[in-house]
Amino acid sequence: MKTYIKHVRTFAGHQHGAGFTLIELLMVIAIIGILATLAIVSVQGAQKKARDTKLKTNGNAITKALAQYEVDNSKYYVSATNTTFNINSGGNELDTALSQYVKSTVYSSGNAAKYTSPADGSSFAQAWQLESTGEAPITSGPGVYATNAGNLAGAVDAGNGTSSSALSFDGTNDFASIPNNAAFNPAGNFTVSFWVKPSGALVNDAGLVEKWSGLGAYPFAFRINSATSSVKFLRFDGVATTVTATGTTNITSGGNNGWHHIVAIKNGASDSLIINNGTAVTAADNLIPPTNATAIFLGSRGGASNFFKGQIDDLRVYNTNLTTGIGSQVEALYKLGLGTYGASGIANLVGLWRLDEGLGTTIADGSTTAVNGSLAAPTATPTWVAGNAPLGFTGIGSSLTGRAFVTFGIR
Repeated sequence: MKTYIKHVRTFAGHQHGAGFTLIELLMVIAIIGILATLAIVSVQGAQKKARDTKLKTNGNAITKALAQYEVDNSKYYVSATNTTFNINSGGNELDTALSQYVKSTVYSSGNAAKYTSPADGSSFAQAWQLESTGEAPITSGPGVYATNAGNLAGAVDAGNGTSSSALSFDGTNDFASIPNNAAFNPAGNFTVSFWVKPSGALVNDAGLVEKWSGLGAYPFAFRINSATSSVKFLRFDGVATTVTATGTTNITSGGNNGWHHIVAIKNGASDSLIINNGTAVTAADNLIPPTNATAIFLGSRGGASNFFKGQIDDLRVYNTNLTTGIGSQVEALYKLGLGTYGASGIANLVGLWRLDEGLGTTIADGSTTAVNGSLAAPTATPTWVAGNAPLGFTGIGSSLTGRAFVTFGIR
């Protein structure tokens, strides 16, 4: 019996009373560590989502408070300096303005956040950075948007959210100008894009956007063509040859609340003029790239004649030929102006004048070229009005990354 008991072994192969080996202990500890890590990650993810959910709730509470403010004041809140400002803590100026409608605690999430509104208070937009980046962004309406390095890359505009501002020209002597820069004398392919809304009868050859001051060559000029109630795009070599692409789309009616999107593209030996993302009108272009040292003028020819009556918004210059057709960059720019998210991230932007200032005499260049323009003064100054193209969230890109919760409204 003693001999039998001595040689009994457990099913695991250990002698009765023996402990775990060092390797077995290390394996158990490692497994426990992995499980603990997974649990922590899961909890942290849930906490982020919970905080984001609360942020969205607070953002919607602020939106409701702004709606009540609008009822009481016939406008949304406008910053005293008409700038985009931080709202991520209590005590900010929006909190002060809405103190009777909503508690200060709705601002105290610690997340980066911005608020903006045009000078006339006709609209607003707020954006809050989310902690979780996994939520799929939407393309229009209030909700979660993706952001990029330069700005909130969404489109919040008069057609679907907040209205930006634009410049209105009287057709008599108003104009704006942007100083010369080498980037505006492209040696190769390029694209120019802007929105226009005429007022009254079209005056033939009225200047819309052009880099020309009266004499010599010019790389691009957009003028009214009254015969077709449309726009024509021109380039001149300074000697004898002018290349002209004349549009056939009537810009005196239709469009997006009267606004029309104008795009001209230089691509190799061809120029294309595209209006409202429609069929391109083309013209052969074999010019040696024309250049000059003059400013870009808006609303006139050289700031001295052929004044345009109407509104202009969101001027952009790219040093490449944007793509055209279904799903193209031109279509993205057009949809951006209609209130659909998605075109701000197009590369090769060398000039971006959103014209969203809403007051003052400076028009800021949002591209890296950073050439600010100005309104003619004192008697020939265009006026600020509600615009069509997307409202830029100035400075948001420096503080919001990944995903942002956005709400907006328009009166």
